[in-house]
Amino acid sequence: MLVLACLCACDREEQRTPPLKYRCYFPITTFDTHEAWQMSVSQVSQNIFAPLVSSHLDTRPQGLVAEDWRVDGTGRVWRFKIRPGLTFDSGAPVSPEAVLRNFRRILWLTRKDGLPLNSLLPELSRWESPEDPLHSVRVEGDSVVFEFSRRPVNLLETLCQPMYGIADPGCFDAQGRWKEPFCSSGSGQYRVASAAPGRIVLESRHLFPGSDAAPDSVEILTPLHPGDDALQAVRAGQGDLLFFVHSRLAPEMLEELRQRGLRMTDGPPVAMNLIQLNSDRPLFKGKALRQSFRDFFLRSLAADPRFTSQAAVDASFIPKGAMGYRPFTVPARPPLRKAAGRKVLVRFSEPKGQGVQRAVKDSLTRTLEAHGLEPEFYPNSSKMELRDYDVMRWTYGVFVNDPYADLRRIFMSDRGMALPVRSAALSRLIEQGEASADAGERQRLAERVNAWLFDDARLVTYQHTGLLYIHRPEVDLSRVNLFLDPIEFRALGWKP
Repeated sequence: MLVLACLCACDREEQRTPPLKYRCYFPITTFDTHEAWQMSVSQVSQNIFAPLVSSHLDTRPQGLVAEDWRVDGTGRVWRFKIRPGLTFDSGAPVSPEAVLRNFRRILWLTRKDGLPLNSLLPELSRWESPEDPLHSVRVEGDSVVFEFSRRPVNLLETLCQPMYGIADPGCFDAQGRWKEPFCSSGSGQYRVASAAPGRIVLESRHLFPGSDAAPDSVEILTPLHPGDDALQAVRAGQGDLLFFVHSRLAPEMLEELRQRGLRMTDGPPVAMNLIQLNSDRPLFKGKALRQSFRDFFLRSLAADPRFTSQAAVDASFIPKGAMGYRPFTVPARPPLRKAAGRKVLVRFSEPKGQGVQRAVKDSLTRTLEAHGLEPEFYPNSSKMELRDYDVMRWTYGVFVNDPYADLRRIFMSDRGMALPVRSAALSRLIEQGEASADAGERQRLAERVNAWLFDDARLVTYQHTGLLYIHRPEVDLSRVNLFLDPIEFRALGWKP
């Protein structure tokens, strides 16, 4: 168990309201922005390290560290004017040079990753040292300037991500390494007032626009012991807000939560629930067996009333409403039999109750057995390496405004992804879609990506879901952009 020291001993004005208690499922082990693709990091880093711009409040892009921005006539040169007078909570100025150092750090550490921002900066492929010049990202006067190789699409949505939050350069060294796990000198709306095992307290600095009733203080409460349950804590009145995957809650649990006076706010269904068939292991190397699994599993799930009473089967990898969404017809054909009794290692935690998750696990069991295979289930907490499983259940989110950004991150980068699909053909489709200025062609290429993934069948998508926010009535989510996670607390209303 990590023991965190108190990170700041500054005097603070008396809080106007009691702190909002935000329950988090994950122990927090660092504030490092480079690791902010992990939910265990981004819950804090999103709030203490402000990005240049954000659309977390009211869904409209607004300047945070950047006061405003301009784009030249080609659409390739973007100038972000840094907000004057802004300071890190250490008191050091948030200067254009400090912002540049943050971007140079992240670009250096991710230079070999196929991230969307990196794809716009081909100079990174020739960057040999973090001290070398980087002409395509530079300071000019009071602004940080990006000069891209092509016109970006939805750049601001990319820059909202917590990885691009601006930290005090004193938190990292010349090689980009984070000096102390819990260095928290940031540019954000909140600062870390104290940190201890299981409890991190954030205090608002009131720097940026926010909800009129945004919390002055937030307690982020994390597990202290194995088995600590955030949902149970909120049910018992020991928390004000948490998020959950809707499909994991049985109807009777939802009803119990309502009876306890809690409210549920659904996020949009931008997350794909899927079964991964590990083609790096011998069993699922062949596409024919993967396709046979896909067809039987989806038909089995569609015939299970425990599933269909709450959800619809949808095999599209791109969410409904997004560019490239398309429905798929599942062929009706007998399963391809394999050697009877062969063990299949499955990563899938035991569902509670008889709802959607139970239906998914039972359909998975029926599918494997129909192919002459014997499932052996392991919980998500198992210490076995992911590469050693044959079958795994995952949930991944994809942007609606520009799915290409997430398609690149998922299938062309190693930052935080465990999906097994690496394909030159798939990468070409994604790159062609990114580079096209024609909306119709981008749509057609995204549809082809979706069809390629369905046909390949290493990822079998079966359901689209969004995060479910469970909260007390005193928490108002009406100004929160629910398409994005994690929450920026300045967008919340809190009237205890």
